[in-house]
Amino acid sequence: PNSYEAKKGLEDISRHLYNHSESLFREKKYDESLASIEKGLRMRPDDSKLSELKQTVTQQRSLSDANNQRQSEISSLLSRAEKYHQALKLIGPKEDAYDMYQKILTIDPSNRAAKQGLRKIADELESLAKVRLSVDDRTASLSLVKKGLRVYPSHEGLKSLQLKLQKKPTSSIFAPFSGSESQRKHTGPDIIFGK
Repeated sequence: PNSYEAKKGLEDISRHLYNHSESLFREKKYDESLASIEKGLRMRPDDSKLSELKQTVTQQRSLSDANNQRQSEISSLLSRAEKYHQALKLIGPKEDAYDMYQKILTIDPSNRAAKQGLRKIADELESLAKVRLSVDDRTASLSLVKKGLRVYPSHEGLKSLQLKLQKKPTSSIFAPFSGSESQRKHTGPDIIFGK
């Protein structure tokens, strides 16, 4: 074949490889697309369309890899948060569910699961605060409420309970008992929160 026919044949093969590579790219098969592009560039190293496509595919593959890594990290943090939550390590001096949800929101500020997790922590703290209040342990109850509001500032139940606790009690069924709140026997879960 003469040089015109050979050149035309290489252009046809190059166009075919470009179309095939672009199709693979649209299917998010980045490695296969790059392999096809490389094949075309070995035949026609000066093919600007293949070179541009290679750059686009390489950038998109990097973004995809980063996104996959990000999703994997979020999944791991969610799993740890759920374990802490089940163990009632909600918010404290050491690693806890609250910390895990905050790390997730640092990576993905709109993560729905992390926001729901924070809401669940606030709900738990509200329940625990109510238990403490039911045994007239206002100090512990208010402490739990404050922690809950730090976790979820717009929690209506905690805000309402905070207002109730900030008012002075009119009378108490525990008035006949002497001693401070810490000396009285109390019931309910003994969960320690340090933060």
